[in-house]
Amino acid sequence: MLQIRTYNPKTDEPHVIRMLKEVGWVDGKENEKAAQIYLNGSQALIAEINGEAECFAGSMPATIR
Repeated sequence: MLQIRTYNPKTDEPHVIRMLKEVGWVDGKENEKAAQIYLNGSQALIAEINGEAECFAGSMPATIR
């Protein structure tokens, strides 16, 4: 069953990093560290299936000039 909830860095970070690697957005320790910084600074939701994070949506405040 699908459940939408807020991101929990303690349990979700490894799953989100896996997702980012699967789509090619993270490759290597340097990019992984940058992803961790983004994850910790963003407001995020997780779609959980069978107790494991399977989808991530993150947002961060910004201004476009």
